[in-house]
Amino acid sequence: MESLWLIGVLIGVLLLVIGQVFKLSVFYNLLENSGDLSIKLWFLKIKKLSFKISHNGIIIRTNKKRMQIEYSINDPEIKFYENFSMQVKEKIKIKHISFYSNIGTKDAYHTAMLSALVNIFYKTLAAKVKNIKPTSSVDINAVTSFNQNVCKFSFYGKLSLSIFDFLYCLIFAWLENSKHT
Repeated sequence: MESLWLIGVLIGVLLLVIGQVFKLSVFYNLLENSGDLSIKLWFLKIKKLSFKISHNGIIIRTNKKRMQIEYSINDPEIKFYENFSMQVKEKIKIKHISFYSNIGTKDAYHTAMLSALVNIFYKTLAAKVKNIKPTSSVDINAVTSFNQNVCKFSFYGKLSLSIFDFLYCLIFAWLENSKHT
């Protein structure tokens, strides 16, 4: 009986220490000012949100409660997320990142120029990711639609982070945020 309990403890400790694979996907349509954010751990959906960018912040809607939350740029929650993201950035392992865009303005010249600008942005971002995390895989798929008016962006990432590191970053960001307020 004790050996089963110890195996359970060992599995719990391993889950805390070994990096868990999170899948993050973000979709944003610039013309409709609407986007979706989805976070999965293994096959379980942790969070699915829709968002809209306003003039002074971001409006987030959850699908379950039909709640609408608006964050402005100077909110304490935004400062907390900024501290948290700085901590997580050092601990996270990037396995795969994929960028997708579909751009079109019905004018061939403007579409080509805008598509080239987005492509340059994606290539610069991919080079920066490869410099920071050399083992990561980066895909870029930039579609140019010359005959329709469209502006869509999508991001997919497969990231790994241990639960212990996540909790450490969460506590450290909370302490850092409470120190400044």
